[in-house]
Formats: sequence, C-alpha cells, structure tokens
Amino acid sequence: MEPTQFFFDVDSTIIRRESLQDMVSLALESLEDAEKRAMTEQELVSITNAGMNGEIDFAEALKRRLSLAPVTKAHMNSVTDMMLTELTDGMEDFMKALHKAGHGTWILTAGIREMMLPLAVKLGIPKAQVLANEPVWIAGRLQDFEPGPLLKTEGKGILVRSLKESGIVSGRVVMIGDGMSDLGVFTSGAADDFLGFGEHAVRKNVKDKAPHFFLSVADMRSFLRI
Repeated sequence: MEPTQFFFDVDSTIIRRESLQDMVSLALESLEDAEKRAMTEQELVSITNAGMNGEIDFAEALKRRLSLAPVTKAHMNSVTDMMLTELTDGMEDFMKALHKAGHGTWILTAGIREMMLPLAVKLGIPKAQVLANEPVWIAGRLQDFEPGPLLKTEGKGILVRSLKESGIVSGRVVMIGDGMSDLGVFTSGAADDFLGFGEHAVRKNVKDKAPHFFLSVADMRSFLRI
C-alpha cells in the first residue's frame, strides 16, 4: 500500500465509548429522582444517535445534550482517564503497525481536544495531528465549543480538504469511523477511501453507503493487509 494518511474518529471507533455522552451521564448522577434520571439518560442516547446518524447537526446535538445536565471539568477529567482504558480491541497494535509501515495517523473528532491528547500519546499520534474542538467553560460548566468547522456535520471533510489544499497533508487519505460525519469526508471527495467501523455501533445509513464496512479491527487489518 502506498504511504497513506489515516484519519480516525474517536468515539465508538478508537474507543468503545462516546465521550461527551459519558460526561453528561456522569453529571446526571447528581439527579436524585431515579425515574427522571433514567428518562434523561434515554433522551441523551437518542440525541447522540440522531447526531451520529446525521439526523441533526453536531451543534444542535451538542446544545441538546449539554442542556440535560451541568458538565464540569471534573466530569471531563474522569472521562479522559476512562478513555485510556476503553480502547477498542486491537486498536493500539493497529496503530503501531500503521506507523511501522510508514503511514500517518490522525485523530479527527468533534470531541474535546484536551481529552484526546493523552489518547494520542498512548497511540503514538503527534499532538499536531489531533484535530478536535476547544471547549467554552462558563462558571465551571461546559456551555459550548469555540467556533470551527468541526461543529458542522460536514466539518470533518472541510477540515481535511483544507489540510490538503495547504500542503500539510499530501498523498492518499483514508477516513475511519462510525458516523455520517466520517462518511462525509469520503463522499465530499476530501478522502480517497472510507472504512466504516461498526464494532460498537452500526449506523445503518453509514453501513449502507460505506464502500467498506468492518465489525472488528482484525477484519480491517486483514483488508488492508497490515
């Protein structure tokens, strides 16, 4: 395989979890009403799935989720630590194999950049190749993200295209992920190929439209012959 730049989604791809959903879930633990907490958890999952399926854009999904509970930096730090223990089976070895073969690896996520940096260190991904959102904290509560392309469903494709046009990224580009925003990097023409990943969450519209779709890292590596 020619030298390739692999862009990885994080939630439900590099890790088994959804980081923002986990932060809101932690915040919901402060609700004393168990029935209300359970109903809000269901709403949280529904909003996350709607966003990942492309039914609502990321900015709207973010706004709705953050309105459910007060997310603090303590919640963020707890989930950041947890992420390091929730790597998808085989992912760390896959990254090592890509590096050994001379390929580049990037993190491309709508999550919080600060949370992704320890993950990048663990996986051998340069910090400069971690592309994510910057949070806005008001009175100790996560309220929003700084303006940027990753707040849009099509934002990942916009960002990759800009990296190519500026010469920061050259050669073949492959996007790996589970959501419509990941697939969009390919369908917009910013990536040369897309590897849909469904070990943790199979999004039907992603699976149906992806040129390739895998349920494990092992199967993906077999396809890539890495």
